[in-house]
Amino acid sequence: MLRAFLPAVLALTLTAGSALAEARIRVSASILPIHSLVAAVMEGVAEPDLILPPGASPHGYALRPSGAVALSRADVIFRVGPELETFLNRPLANLSGKATVVDLIKAPGLLLLPVRDNDAFEPHEHEDEHEHEHGHEKHGHDDLEEHADHEEHADHDRHEGHEGHDAHEGGTDPHVWLDPRNAIAIVRHVAHVLIDNDPTGADLYRTNADRTVERLKALEVDMAGRLVAVADHPFVVFHDAYQYFENRFGLTAAGSIAINPEIAPGARQISLIRSRIAQQHIHCVLAEPQFNSAIIEALASDDHVRVGVIDPVGTTTRSASDGFFGMMDRMATGMVACLGNPG
Repeated sequence: MLRAFLPAVLALTLTAGSALAEARIRVSASILPIHSLVAAVMEGVAEPDLILPPGASPHGYALRPSGAVALSRADVIFRVGPELETFLNRPLANLSGKATVVDLIKAPGLLLLPVRDNDAFEPHEHEDEHEHEHGHEKHGHDDLEEHADHEEHADHDRHEGHEGHDAHEGGTDPHVWLDPRNAIAIVRHVAHVLIDNDPTGADLYRTNADRTVERLKALEVDMAGRLVAVADHPFVVFHDAYQYFENRFGLTAAGSIAINPEIAPGARQISLIRSRIAQQHIHCVLAEPQFNSAIIEALASDDHVRVGVIDPVGTTTRSASDGFFGMMDRMATGMVACLGNPG
């Protein structure tokens, strides 16, 4: 029995060793939505390590030893930026420097929006968006080589935009992935970075990126069709993480309960939101699975107010490369269910 078992163990060991040898590049990604998009581009090469575990929030998370190990062995680390994944700032500063750290909020082609004052949730103006869309469509038709050629020009435009956002008291809203067109820009930039760091996989990275971009375009069309019926129905969220989603699909957010998700809202903020719910006849308040819903349930104690649940970081994601699409689909489903057919 033992003699028969040992060859099988040896074969498994050799197979595992061969698989590791074929992993030409080690990649880590900070949060589930970013991990999913990176995994889609890397499909057939390797799966990236996920730093933030499912069910956790990037706001106030403490890095685990397993996450620190993944960072230490990575060749490339993708994150949104230092303003979102604050738990990574110190560990990344302490790395030996061998890893390429990519802040995706600097990816060419992104639409960036300023953090907004909770007292002034106003409908988005779309004049600036049209200008961005024109440039984005041009960018979307470029292949990855042309993407690299235009990066310097796009970087110049992006920094001009950053100056305006940085002049705003709150800076730039980092939840950029919740706009499918931003996700397209992220995918193209991820492929560009991976090709730079692993040129032997260039053809596969390009193919995967192109396929993922087409899926994201189809996702936007599908979601726009589903959300149009509830676009004019106001709602309140737990924290202001959905501005890019609202802007892309023309949704009507009226305010957020928590200004900072790491700090419980004070009496003034709760009173403000309660008054807004009453004055605007809001019948939908949206919770998040990562945070205590007791305050939301108290605000929604009136019979006409529903409580829905949406998740901007994919807590229930199970599949790596498909996870982003499932997360966005569940967000649209949750919003339609909460906003539809007001009483």
